[in-house]
Amino acid sequence: MILSDTSILSSFAAAQGLPLLLAALEEDTIFIPPAVEQELQAGLARSVTYLQNVLDLIPMGQVQLLDLDESDLECMTSLPEALGPGEREAIALGLRHGAMLLCNDLRVVRYCDAQGILCLDLASLLRMLWTKGVATRAKVKTMIVRMERAENLVFKDKDRVFAPQKGVPL
Repeated sequence: MILSDTSILSSFAAAQGLPLLLAALEEDTIFIPPAVEQELQAGLARSVTYLQNVLDLIPMGQVQLLDLDESDLECMTSLPEALGPGEREAIALGLRHGAMLLCNDLRVVRYCDAQGILCLDLASLLRMLWTKGVATRAKVKTMIVRMERAENLVFKDKDRVFAPQKGVPL
């Protein structure tokens, strides 16, 4: 099971790469907690129109809302308050379901690493696209440019994304 926070879905939507994300993960469905859906809706209300691409995947079942239960709510109270609602809900659900988490917030990635939760950040996911042959390096570079423009990102991990892979020519 794969759970995502808002940041990864937003970035891939901005890059017009949501189908590539699903292909790289070899999954038919990415699950989201209620707060992530609310954050996507709020962004859409602020005219971040590319977020509609994520919301359009909900009726198709490629993005599914995963409800919280009492144990998730209790777990969230023990999580760092510095984390956002979507991140805290995703971590709680991830712990309960033994799921992998997708997040581009360094605090979340570090927390997950310390807790033994598998968490993939944006650079790891972009690297996965070309190393698995889902997209070319050129396509991934184009996606990064789209993300930077649409989301005003400063992408610092390009070296990590494009580091040579053993046995694969550049």
